[in-house]
Amino acid sequence: DLGRSWFVYVIILQEARLRDPISEHLKSRGIACSHYFAPIHLMPHMKQAWGCREGQLPVTEDMARRTLALPFHTMMPEGDVDAVCRELLTFTR
Repeated sequence: DLGRSWFVYVIILQEARLRDPISEHLKSRGIACSHYFAPIHLMPHMKQAWGCREGQLPVTEDMARRTLALPFHTMMPEGDVDAVCRELLTFTR
């Protein structure tokens, strides 16, 4: 469906400790990826203006630590999609 504008594909890892090693593995293979979002309540302005702090929104914080954005989009060649999937499988084996 070309009506969608997917620019990344976000995966949720079972454990936060896996995110950085997987990210480094993919980047070492030339595959761009990144942490998907930072919890808004932990941004400096929110901390200063509203007194927000770590631990207030534990589900949000956990999800932020477990998400990884992969470079899938509607115009990405199928071979590139396969390469990303292969590298993810290589890491998990």
